[in-house]
Amino acid sequence: MVVGTSYYRQLREDSDRALQAYEARAAMALKQRGDGGLPDFAGGLVTSRGQAGVFGSGGSSRDAQSYNSFKQWVYVCVHFLAKKLAGQSWSAGELSGTQERGKAGLRLTQPWLKGSVPDRLLLRAVPEQELEVFQSHPVLDVLDRPNPVQRRAEFVGMSVYSLLLTGVCYWVGGVIKGKRSPNDKNQDGDRVEVWAVPSHLVTPKHDEGLFSSYMVRTGASDTQGVSIPAANVARTYFPDPTDITGVYSPLQACIRAVRTDEHIQGTQEGLFARGLMPHVAVVVGEGADKIQPVLEGFQRRQVERAVMELYNRTINDGMPAILDALIKDIRRLDPTAREMDWTASGKIVKDRIFETFGVNPIAVGEVVPGSKAQAAVAQEHTNDNALNPIASAFSETASDWLGPMFEGEGGKRVWVWMQPCKARDDDAKLRAWDSARKSGDVDRNEYRAEILELPPRDEEVQKSALVETVGGVQGAI
Repeated sequence: MVVGTSYYRQLREDSDRALQAYEARAAMALKQRGDGGLPDFAGGLVTSRGQAGVFGSGGSSRDAQSYNSFKQWVYVCVHFLAKKLAGQSWSAGELSGTQERGKAGLRLTQPWLKGSVPDRLLLRAVPEQELEVFQSHPVLDVLDRPNPVQRRAEFVGMSVYSLLLTGVCYWVGGVIKGKRSPNDKNQDGDRVEVWAVPSHLVTPKHDEGLFSSYMVRTGASDTQGVSIPAANVARTYFPDPTDITGVYSPLQACIRAVRTDEHIQGTQEGLFARGLMPHVAVVVGEGADKIQPVLEGFQRRQVERAVMELYNRTINDGMPAILDALIKDIRRLDPTAREMDWTASGKIVKDRIFETFGVNPIAVGEVVPGSKAQAAVAQEHTNDNALNPIASAFSETASDWLGPMFEGEGGKRVWVWMQPCKARDDDAKLRAWDSARKSGDVDRNEYRAEILELPPRDEEVQKSALVETVGGVQGAI
């Protein structure tokens, strides 16, 4: 039994036809662009995996030091964003002309796919243009497995790490001769490979103009690097308002809070490591001759035992110390938790770091008294202020740099974008499906599969001719 309505079947047929046409045009496009590939650089990356690795340390730039801050609260924020974005799927579509005139914004060939297209694309003022979304496309295959070392999760993760820690993310790629896929090394052919390279391994060159070329190293052991043309490097960055060639990362914006957090945790670790350190000092009183006595070893132990026996119990917490002629003063040697104020100062520092990266602490799992609606708002806040802006930046880079590699006949533009992050609201989803089920927009088997997660029923419920004619159950009533 076929599950789904007629437009789903039509969608699959249209996608199959479009895919066949695009595979032929993409093969021609790759053949035409095969002269400027990157066989030497790609081979160096694969070779370095057995030595220092693609993600090897090294480099004398500030970027190399920025990666050292990838720990503690910075790790929590950045790794959370990287995991979320790595789970987002990529989509592609073709921009073409339309016969419909007089409408503002971009028109979708498949209106039911509007939820999968970012609003920034739909709101663009493109006169007499429409976007056809593809369910499969060669450019999506590349983004799903960009190169032999990095899969989609590692590729997107490294891109997010570099962008948030150093302020810039570099993609290096092009046509690789004689390699059809990362997992099939026996077949000959051309393939587009894309690498997410750590920022400290890439040095922009401005010899023949701004960013005319790049010097790319494959790891710590590579001291010379390979010169890569600007056409084979994509640069996504947060601009520095004081330098047209510079970048400014969120980590730089909150670096003082990051260092303060390191000092707080370092102080805590040091005090706990010195757990045997005495907390107070007992000052012995003066004798009758007004001379400060020098106690012998057994005398010191007697004073210690007397103080310990009297005050080293939890029931004596907060009780006053009795100072007589023997004991002149009691002085504290280490700071108290109230004096250090770890709780308050640590929370202030944590909030500064999280707010800089745009992450709501509830979204990463912080448990606070509240409701389910509060968690949904926290997720929406993180989506709007952190996740979707990064996804939008990567989408623009992929469309402007990777899309032209797959344009076919007629020069039709290929747009590539990352699916926007949306807050999960199970109650709203259930209400929408219930409404669609009652109005007949979805059948019973679709409801069973999507909401109940049950297999389809063998028998299909057919609507009567009367119900179909008068407009549903309400019309029949």
